[in-house]
Amino acid sequence: VVDTFEEFIEENKDEITALEVLLNQRYGEEKLGYDEVRELAEEIEKPPYNLTTDRVWSAYEQVEETSEGNARPERVLTDIISLVRYELEKDNTLKPYSERVDQRLEEWLDEQGRDEFTDEQLEWLHMIKDHIATSIEIEKEDLQRVPFNNRGGVVRATELFGSELDALLNELNQELVG
Repeated sequence: VVDTFEEFIEENKDEITALEVLLNQRYGEEKLGYDEVRELAEEIEKPPYNLTTDRVWSAYEQVEETSEGNARPERVLTDIISLVRYELEKDNTLKPYSERVDQRLEEWLDEQGRDEFTDEQLEWLHMIKDHIATSIEIEKEDLQRVPFNNRGGVVRATELFGSELDALLNELNQELVG
């Protein structure tokens, strides 16, 4: 399975946008969005590869000491990013994509000064992080959907973050996806 996954990456690195972006780390030039990641996941399932993210993940866990000992809590589409990054040796350990996004948010909050945010702003930042962890990115219109709309949607987000909301969403997309 691992060999097949390696072959898949090698044979498709110039054909699938998500692989191109992950291989070349061109996040600013090419867009790595949900559609690109979904396309990547669909392509590995097709013949001759017949793979799934879960199957590849399990194979790596059996063959190598790749993880930090944490079982993947839930299976999400974005975990394929972690698999590709690990195979390309961009990451030394295999861990769920959501954990990497969590870590990046914590680093970003440390850089910004965590105390600069109110408790409610921090709650919103964590909801934004959770959305990015499963959907690759966040756009302003996403704030009109669950769970954001249950907390006031884009109107409340604008009240909390003011005119900086658009810039904040762009920065979080860049910082957390990387």
